[in-house]
Amino acid sequence: MTTIKTAKTKSNTVAWLIAVIVCLAGLSGYLAFDRSQLSQDNTKQAAELVEVEKIQAELEIQYEEAMTSLDGMKTDNIELNKLIDQQKIELGTQKKKISNLLWTEKKLKEAKAEMANLQTLTEQYVADIQTLKDENKMLNEKNVMLEEDKSILTENLNLEKETTAELQNTQAVLVSEKTQLENVNEKLSAKVNAASVIKIKGIIAQGIKEKDSGKEVVKKSAKAVEKLRVCFDTESNLVADKGQEIFYVRIIDPQGETMAIEAAGSGVITNTQSGESVRYSKKGVLKYENKEVTACVDWAPGTAFPKGKYEIEVYNKGYLSGKGTVQLK
Repeated sequence: MTTIKTAKTKSNTVAWLIAVIVCLAGLSGYLAFDRSQLSQDNTKQAAELVEVEKIQAELEIQYEEAMTSLDGMKTDNIELNKLIDQQKIELGTQKKKISNLLWTEKKLKEAKAEMANLQTLTEQYVADIQTLKDENKMLNEKNVMLEEDKSILTENLNLEKETTAELQNTQAVLVSEKTQLENVNEKLSAKVNAASVIKIKGIIAQGIKEKDSGKEVVKKSAKAVEKLRVCFDTESNLVADKGQEIFYVRIIDPQGETMAIEAAGSGVITNTQSGESVRYSKKGVLKYENKEVTACVDWAPGTAFPKGKYEIEVYNKGYLSGKGTVQLK
Protein backbone atom coordinates (compact mmCIF):
# COMPACT_ATOMS: atom_id res chain seq x y z
CA MET A 1 0.00 0.00 0.00
CA THR A 2 2.84 2.42 0.80
CA THR A 3 4.46 1.98 -2.65
CA ILE A 4 1.22 2.69 -4.53
CA LYS A 5 0.61 5.97 -2.58
CA THR A 6 4.13 7.18 -3.34
CA ALA A 7 3.70 6.63 -7.10
CA LYS A 8 0.39 8.47 -7.07
CA THR A 9 1.95 11.39 -5.24
CA LYS A 10 4.74 11.64 -7.82
CA SER A 11 2.18 11.58 -10.62
CA ASN A 12 0.27 14.48 -9.06
CA THR A 13 3.49 16.46 -8.63
CA VAL A 14 4.38 16.04 -12.29
CA ALA A 15 0.93 17.12 -13.38
CA TRP A 16 1.16 20.22 -11.18
CA LEU A 17 4.58 21.11 -12.61
CA ILE A 18 3.27 20.73 -16.15
CA ALA A 19 0.34 23.04 -15.32
CA VAL A 20 2.73 25.63 -13.88
CA ILE A 21 4.94 25.44 -16.97
CA VAL A 22 1.91 25.92 -19.25
CA CYS A 23 0.75 28.94 -17.21
CA LEU A 24 4.24 30.46 -17.30
CA ALA A 25 4.41 29.95 -21.05
CA GLY A 26 1.03 31.63 -21.49
CA LEU A 27 2.04 34.50 -19.23
CA SER A 28 5.29 34.90 -21.17
CA GLY A 29 3.35 35.07 -24.45
CA TYR A 30 0.91 37.60 -23.04
CA LEU A 31 3.73 39.79 -21.73
CA ALA A 32 5.48 39.63 -25.09
CA PHE A 33 2.23 40.64 -26.88
CA ASP A 34 1.55 43.42 -24.36
CA ARG A 35 5.14 44.67 -24.74
CA SER A 36 4.67 44.75 -28.53
CA GLN A 37 1.41 46.70 -28.21
CA LEU A 38 3.03 49.11 -25.75
CA SER A 39 5.92 49.63 -28.15
CA GLN A 40 3.50 50.39 -31.00
CA ASP A 41 1.56 52.84 -28.81
CA ASN A 42 4.77 54.54 -27.73
CA THR A 43 5.88 54.82 -31.36
CA LYS A 44 2.53 56.35 -32.35
CA GLN A 45 2.58 58.78 -29.42
CA ALA A 46 6.15 59.75 -30.21
CA ALA A 47 5.19 60.46 -33.85
CA GLU A 48 2.21 62.55 -32.72
CA LEU A 49 4.39 64.44 -30.29
CA VAL A 50 6.91 65.20 -33.03
CA GLU A 51 4.09 66.49 -35.27
CA VAL A 52 2.66 68.64 -32.45
CA GLU A 53 6.09 70.08 -31.64
CA LYS A 54 6.65 70.81 -35.34
CA ILE A 55 3.34 72.68 -35.64
CA GLN A 56 4.04 74.53 -32.36
CA ALA A 57 7.43 75.61 -33.72
CA GLU A 58 5.80 76.87 -36.91
CA LEU A 59 3.22 78.69 -34.80
CA GLU A 60 5.94 80.41 -32.74
CA ILE A 61 7.74 81.54 -35.90
CA GLN A 62 4.51 82.78 -37.49
CA TYR A 63 3.50 84.60 -34.30
CA GLU A 64 6.91 86.26 -33.88
CA GLU A 65 6.88 87.38 -37.51
CA ALA A 66 3.40 88.87 -36.97
CA MET A 67 4.58 90.71 -33.83
CA THR A 68 7.64 92.01 -35.69
CA SER A 69 5.50 93.20 -38.61
CA LEU A 70 3.09 95.06 -36.32
CA ASP A 71 5.88 96.57 -34.21
CA GLY A 72 7.50 97.75 -37.41
CA MET A 73 4.31 99.69 -38.23
CA LYS A 74 4.50 101.80 -35.06
CA THR A 75 5.12 105.54 -35.29
CA ASP A 76 4.88 108.48 -32.90
CA ASN A 77 1.08 108.45 -33.37
CA ILE A 78 -0.34 107.42 -29.97
CA GLU A 79 -3.76 106.34 -31.24
CA LEU A 80 -2.24 104.28 -34.03
CA ASN A 81 0.11 102.57 -31.58
CA LYS A 82 -2.82 101.76 -29.28
CA LEU A 83 -4.60 100.09 -32.20
CA ILE A 84 -1.48 98.05 -32.99
CA ASP A 85 -1.16 96.95 -29.34
CA GLN A 86 -4.80 95.86 -29.37
CA GLN A 87 -4.22 93.86 -32.54
CA LYS A 88 -1.20 92.18 -30.92
CA ILE A 89 -3.38 91.16 -27.98
CA GLU A 90 -5.96 89.65 -30.34
CA LEU A 91 -3.25 87.71 -32.19
CA GLY A 92 -1.92 86.49 -28.83
CA THR A 93 -5.39 85.20 -27.97
CA GLN A 94 -5.53 83.37 -31.31
CA LYS A 95 -2.10 81.84 -30.60
CA LYS A 96 -3.27 80.56 -27.20
CA LYS A 97 -6.32 79.04 -28.87
CA ILE A 98 -4.13 77.17 -31.37
CA SER A 99 -1.77 75.92 -28.63
CA ASN A 100 -4.78 74.63 -26.70
CA LEU A 101 -5.97 72.73 -29.78
CA LEU A 102 -2.49 71.21 -30.12
CA TRP A 103 -1.61 70.25 -26.55
CA THR A 104 -4.94 69.91 -24.73
CA GLU A 105 -7.46 68.81 -27.35
CA LYS A 106 -4.98 67.12 -29.76
CA LYS A 107 -6.89 68.54 -32.75
CA LEU A 108 -4.03 68.96 -35.22
CA LYS A 109 -6.24 69.56 -38.28
CA GLU A 110 -8.21 72.33 -36.58
CA ALA A 111 -4.99 73.84 -35.24
CA LYS A 112 -3.58 74.08 -38.78
CA ALA A 113 -6.79 75.73 -39.98
CA GLU A 114 -6.59 78.28 -37.15
CA MET A 115 -2.95 78.97 -38.07
CA ALA A 116 -4.13 79.87 -41.58
CA ASN A 117 -6.71 82.19 -40.01
CA LEU A 118 -3.95 83.74 -37.89
CA GLN A 119 -1.93 84.48 -41.03
CA THR A 120 -4.95 86.01 -42.77
CA LEU A 121 -5.76 88.12 -39.71
CA THR A 122 -2.16 89.36 -39.51
CA GLU A 123 -2.14 90.38 -43.16
CA GLN A 124 -5.45 92.22 -42.70
CA TYR A 125 -4.15 94.05 -39.63
CA VAL A 126 -0.99 95.13 -41.45
CA ALA A 127 -3.05 96.33 -44.44
CA ASP A 128 -5.42 98.31 -42.19
CA ILE A 129 -2.55 99.94 -40.31
CA GLN A 130 -0.82 100.84 -43.58
CA THR A 131 -4.02 102.49 -44.82
CA LEU A 132 -4.29 104.55 -41.63
CA LYS A 133 -0.62 105.51 -41.86
CA ASP A 134 -1.12 106.69 -45.44
CA GLU A 135 -4.12 108.78 -44.39
CA ASN A 136 -2.19 110.27 -41.46
CA LYS A 137 0.72 111.04 -43.77
CA MET A 138 -1.58 112.96 -46.09
CA LEU A 139 -3.01 114.90 -43.13
CA ASN A 140 0.48 115.69 -41.86
CA GLU A 141 1.54 116.90 -45.28
CA LYS A 142 -1.51 119.17 -45.38
CA ASN A 143 -0.68 120.44 -41.90
CA VAL A 144 2.88 121.19 -42.98
CA MET A 145 1.62 123.05 -46.02
CA LEU A 146 -0.77 125.06 -43.86
CA GLU A 147 2.02 125.89 -41.42
CA GLU A 148 4.23 126.99 -44.29
CA ASP A 149 1.43 129.14 -45.70
CA LYS A 150 0.84 130.60 -42.26
CA SER A 151 4.54 131.36 -41.85
CA ILE A 152 4.70 133.08 -45.22
CA LEU A 153 1.61 135.11 -44.44
CA THR A 154 2.97 136.09 -41.04
CA GLU A 155 6.29 137.15 -42.55
CA ASN A 156 4.51 139.20 -45.17
CA LEU A 157 2.38 140.83 -42.52
CA ASN A 158 5.42 141.64 -40.38
CA LEU A 159 7.20 143.10 -43.37
CA GLU A 160 4.36 145.07 -44.80
CA LYS A 161 1.96 145.82 -41.93
CA GLU A 162 0.06 147.98 -44.36
CA THR A 163 -3.28 148.06 -42.67
CA THR A 164 -5.19 146.47 -39.86
CA ALA A 165 -7.76 145.34 -42.41
CA GLU A 166 -5.17 143.28 -44.27
CA LEU A 167 -4.12 141.64 -41.00
CA GLN A 168 -7.72 140.81 -40.13
CA ASN A 169 -8.37 139.38 -43.59
CA THR A 170 -5.32 137.16 -43.31
CA GLN A 171 -6.39 135.96 -39.88
CA ALA A 172 -9.81 135.17 -41.30
CA VAL A 173 -8.19 133.05 -44.01
CA LEU A 174 -6.18 131.14 -41.43
CA VAL A 175 -9.24 130.51 -39.29
CA SER A 176 -11.10 129.27 -42.34
CA GLU A 177 -8.29 126.89 -43.24
CA LYS A 178 -8.19 125.61 -39.66
CA THR A 179 -11.94 125.05 -39.74
CA GLN A 180 -11.64 123.17 -43.02
CA LEU A 181 -8.94 120.97 -41.53
CA GLU A 182 -11.10 120.26 -38.48
CA ASN A 183 -13.98 119.40 -40.80
CA VAL A 184 -11.72 116.98 -42.67
CA ASN A 185 -10.73 115.35 -39.39
CA GLU A 186 -14.38 115.07 -38.34
CA LYS A 187 -15.25 113.48 -41.67
CA LEU A 188 -12.44 110.97 -41.31
CA SER A 189 -13.61 110.10 -37.80
CA ALA A 190 -17.13 109.69 -39.11
CA LYS A 191 -15.83 107.37 -41.83
CA VAL A 192 -14.06 105.21 -39.26
CA ASN A 193 -17.27 105.01 -37.18
CA ALA A 194 -19.31 104.19 -40.27
CA ALA A 195 -16.82 101.48 -41.24
CA SER A 196 -17.33 99.81 -37.86
CA VAL A 197 -21.10 99.53 -38.37
CA ILE A 198 -22.17 95.86 -38.52
CA LYS A 199 -24.30 95.27 -41.59
CA ILE A 200 -27.33 92.96 -41.67
CA LYS A 201 -27.58 90.68 -44.69
CA GLY A 202 -30.90 89.01 -43.95
CA ILE A 203 -33.95 89.68 -41.75
CA ILE A 204 -36.70 87.13 -41.06
CA ALA A 205 -39.74 88.19 -39.02
CA GLN A 206 -42.41 85.69 -37.90
CA GLY A 207 -45.58 85.78 -35.86
CA ILE A 208 -45.32 83.53 -32.80
CA LYS A 209 -47.97 81.96 -30.53
CA GLU A 210 -47.27 79.90 -27.44
CA LYS A 211 -49.41 76.79 -26.91
CA ASP A 212 -50.68 75.64 -23.51
CA SER A 213 -47.85 73.09 -23.53
CA GLY A 214 -45.34 75.91 -23.75
CA LYS A 215 -44.32 75.06 -27.31
CA GLU A 216 -44.04 78.01 -29.69
CA VAL A 217 -45.55 77.82 -33.17
CA VAL A 218 -45.37 80.18 -36.17
CA LYS A 219 -48.64 81.89 -37.08
CA LYS A 220 -49.51 84.05 -40.08
CA SER A 221 -52.94 85.13 -38.85
CA ALA A 222 -52.77 88.49 -37.04
CA LYS A 223 -55.40 87.53 -34.45
CA ALA A 224 -53.42 84.42 -33.47
CA VAL A 225 -50.07 86.20 -33.09
CA GLU A 226 -48.89 86.99 -29.55
CA LYS A 227 -45.46 88.36 -30.47
CA LEU A 228 -43.22 89.10 -33.44
CA ARG A 229 -39.81 87.41 -33.55
CA VAL A 230 -37.25 89.32 -35.61
CA CYS A 231 -34.13 87.29 -36.49
CA PHE A 232 -31.22 88.67 -38.52
CA ASP A 233 -27.82 87.54 -39.79
CA THR A 234 -24.88 89.90 -39.26
CA GLU A 235 -21.95 90.23 -41.62
CA SER A 236 -18.34 89.90 -40.46
CA ASN A 237 -16.57 93.22 -39.75
CA LEU A 238 -12.91 93.21 -38.72
CA VAL A 239 -12.97 96.99 -38.13
CA ALA A 240 -15.55 96.73 -35.34
CA ASP A 241 -14.29 96.16 -31.81
CA LYS A 242 -15.03 92.78 -30.28
CA GLY A 243 -17.53 92.78 -27.44
CA GLN A 244 -21.09 93.83 -26.89
CA GLU A 245 -22.97 95.34 -29.83
CA ILE A 246 -26.43 96.88 -29.51
CA PHE A 247 -28.97 96.45 -32.30
CA TYR A 248 -32.14 98.57 -32.27
CA VAL A 249 -35.19 96.95 -33.89
CA ARG A 250 -37.89 99.24 -35.26
CA ILE A 251 -41.25 97.63 -36.16
CA ILE A 252 -43.58 99.78 -38.28
CA ASP A 253 -47.21 98.62 -38.33
CA PRO A 254 -49.47 98.59 -41.44
CA GLN A 255 -50.64 102.14 -40.58
CA GLY A 256 -47.07 103.41 -40.80
CA GLU A 257 -46.67 103.94 -37.03
CA THR A 258 -43.70 102.69 -35.06
CA MET A 259 -44.79 100.11 -32.49
CA ALA A 260 -43.32 101.38 -29.24
CA ILE A 261 -44.08 100.97 -25.55
CA GLU A 262 -41.52 102.34 -23.09
CA ALA A 263 -42.42 99.71 -20.50
CA ALA A 264 -41.67 97.00 -23.07
CA GLY A 265 -38.19 98.35 -23.80
CA SER A 266 -38.87 100.98 -26.48
CA GLY A 267 -36.90 104.21 -26.80
CA VAL A 268 -35.38 106.80 -29.17
CA ILE A 269 -32.04 106.91 -31.00
CA THR A 270 -30.49 109.48 -33.34
CA ASN A 271 -29.95 108.65 -36.99
CA THR A 272 -26.24 109.46 -37.46
CA GLN A 273 -26.61 110.24 -41.15
CA SER A 274 -29.68 112.51 -40.99
CA GLY A 275 -29.47 113.71 -37.38
CA GLU A 276 -33.17 112.88 -36.95
CA SER A 277 -34.63 111.12 -33.92
CA VAL A 278 -35.78 107.57 -34.61
CA ARG A 279 -38.15 105.72 -32.33
CA TYR A 280 -37.40 102.02 -31.92
CA SER A 281 -39.50 99.12 -30.60
CA LYS A 282 -36.86 97.10 -28.77
CA LYS A 283 -33.12 96.69 -28.58
CA GLY A 284 -30.99 93.55 -28.38
CA VAL A 285 -27.45 93.12 -27.05
CA LEU A 286 -25.15 90.74 -28.93
CA LYS A 287 -21.63 89.53 -28.09
CA TYR A 288 -19.85 90.20 -31.36
CA GLU A 289 -16.61 88.44 -32.39
CA ASN A 290 -16.01 90.02 -35.84
CA LYS A 291 -17.74 87.17 -37.64
CA GLU A 292 -21.17 86.25 -38.95
CA VAL A 293 -23.77 85.44 -36.30
CA THR A 294 -27.57 85.11 -36.07
CA ALA A 295 -29.52 87.03 -33.41
CA CYS A 296 -33.22 87.31 -32.56
CA VAL A 297 -35.33 89.92 -30.75
CA ASP A 298 -38.92 89.26 -29.59
CA TRP A 299 -41.53 92.04 -29.57
CA ALA A 300 -44.49 91.21 -27.32
CA PRO A 301 -46.42 94.43 -26.63
CA GLY A 302 -49.33 92.64 -24.97
CA THR A 303 -51.76 94.12 -27.51
CA ALA A 304 -53.39 92.80 -30.68
CA PHE A 305 -51.51 92.91 -33.97
CA PRO A 306 -53.50 94.44 -36.87
CA LYS A 307 -53.59 92.76 -40.26
CA GLY A 308 -51.25 93.91 -42.98
CA LYS A 309 -47.63 94.43 -43.91
CA TYR A 310 -45.06 95.26 -41.21
CA GLU A 311 -41.79 97.03 -42.05
CA ILE A 312 -38.73 95.97 -40.02
CA GLU A 313 -35.61 98.16 -39.59
CA VAL A 314 -32.46 97.27 -37.63
CA TYR A 315 -29.99 99.99 -36.54
CA ASN A 316 -26.39 99.75 -35.26
CA LYS A 317 -24.34 102.73 -34.03
CA GLY A 318 -27.04 105.07 -35.31
CA TYR A 319 -26.91 103.67 -38.86
CA LEU A 320 -29.59 101.65 -40.64
CA SER A 321 -28.00 98.19 -40.95
CA GLY A 322 -30.80 96.24 -42.60
CA LYS A 323 -34.51 96.12 -43.53
CA GLY A 324 -37.18 93.45 -43.89
CA THR A 325 -40.97 92.87 -43.97
CA VAL A 326 -43.57 90.43 -42.69
CA GLN A 327 -47.23 90.02 -43.69
CA LEU A 328 -49.92 89.07 -41.16
CA LYS A 329 -53.25 87.98 -42.58
